[in-house]
Amino acid sequence: MRFADSADNNDVYAVVFDTNEEYGSVILSLNTESALAEWRSKTYPHYEDHHVYALHGLRYNPGDFTFMDYGLVSEAQRPWAEQFESYFSGLKSENARQKNLQQFSQAVVQALDDLAESFQRLNKTHDFVAFHCYHDATEETVERLVRLSVDPKTFDRVFPEIRANRELIDSVEELDGTQQAENWIECLDAYAFQIDSAFAREFFRNNLWLDVQPKLSEIGLPAVPPTMRLLDRVVLEPQFTVEGSEEQLAEGVFTRCANTAGTLLEVLRDVGFVDNEIERKLLFYFRSLHDRPEAQEDTIGTNLKWVATTLHSLIPQKYPMPDTMRVGGNHVANATAFIRDPDHG
Repeated sequence: MRFADSADNNDVYAVVFDTNEEYGSVILSLNTESALAEWRSKTYPHYEDHHVYALHGLRYNPGDFTFMDYGLVSEAQRPWAEQFESYFSGLKSENARQKNLQQFSQAVVQALDDLAESFQRLNKTHDFVAFHCYHDATEETVERLVRLSVDPKTFDRVFPEIRANRELIDSVEELDGTQQAENWIECLDAYAFQIDSAFAREFFRNNLWLDVQPKLSEIGLPAVPPTMRLLDRVVLEPQFTVEGSEEQLAEGVFTRCANTAGTLLEVLRDVGFVDNEIERKLLFYFRSLHDRPEAQEDTIGTNLKWVATTLHSLIPQKYPMPDTMRVGGNHVANATAFIRDPDHG
């Protein structure tokens, strides 16, 4: 390992085999405490500690590592990778694909184990870990892969937030449906309006607002009333952050209220329940958004489209799929189909 003989070999906290499981490729990545601090200061100055020092945070994301070997594959290895890619892409059965992914993963874990002696040459931190991950993997997959090469005791010591988060979610899921829904809505309320909430603060240490959606959807009908209550408050709020603002740099183009509205509308579509009151409210949202001056501009937000999509999803026999293709952006070309009295439409 050339790195071990370099001046950069100081306080190495992670070695990762960053793998592209469909192409058979592996990138060896390392990072150090000083490199992390410099990269965080330069690129993510707005990140709080819990965005950094966690399994799913900046600290363990190999794409943000400073030291990477981009896989100058030897002539002996290159044909193997090409054969693997060709073989894998030709598999028709999902079971066969999963079996091969499992075998590939096991081979990488074995390689990590074989390199354990070489890793002793690194100037490691007390919480050093070596693991592998896939590109663009879900958080669940990342955790599963890390656990393959990190023993449970070390995992809990280095990533205490995973266990704490699981215990927090378990404590909510022990409640009845109505109470569960109120907890998750509290999270979205705190996110949308930046209201302090002890529960939301703890949940968002390891989760995004998007992670609330499946929780609410799984609850079903008890989630509908609080979902509509919060939707009333966010769906007509401004959808765009101020260009160049700190919020835009941290959150992106859309406001927290717009993100929350999209999440809540997805919950409604997942649950699949609608009555006259919900239909009337959705139509009111649509008319209100459609009548705004910005609705005629290219910068129209997403709420108009998603409200129409929700009406179509809940009452397909009455409302068509919104046509957003002919006019581009998120305009709804067939808007007249959604501007009606629900009792006389």
